[in-house]
Amino acid sequence: WFKPAIASAALARVPFFHLDAPVARVRAFEEAAYGFVHGHGGRIVIVIAAEAAYHVLSLAETYLTLWWLTGVSSPLAAFVLDSVNRVINVVFLMVPLRLGVAETGTGLVAAAIGFSRTTGVSLALVGKGRILVWAAVGLALIGRRLSRPKAAGTRQP
Repeated sequence: WFKPAIASAALARVPFFHLDAPVARVRAFEEAAYGFVHGHGGRIVIVIAAEAAYHVLSLAETYLTLWWLTGVSSPLAAFVLDSVNRVINVVFLMVPLRLGVAETGTGLVAAAIGFSRTTGVSLALVGKGRILVWAAVGLALIGRRLSRPKAAGTRQP
């Protein structure tokens, strides 16, 4: 609505460097993004709805998994454990599949909020299993698409 140039304005205020070229590129990107949003408002609504559904389903997965593992769960415990997993995903992005990090972090937080470390590790492993299953589905779909013969005169993205 207001189309604020937040990133380019912040970059332009950096006092130590002369950043005219980077500021111009960031401002051009902001204008292109606003132009896309203006021309594709319906798609943005779909993206926002998908993002909201992702967060709701992630919280539901944590709640149900915790309940299946222990027979006890609460929305607050699920929220805390789900939040910890998101922080771990962001901070340790460079670690493939967050091997060991997710299990250790979730185990420690689970123990801190009254569950066993084993429950936290199991919760992290269930999440990792979900990631692997959906990655396999994605790879299968890509393989299927690539194996189809290309029709004459069409372009395959």
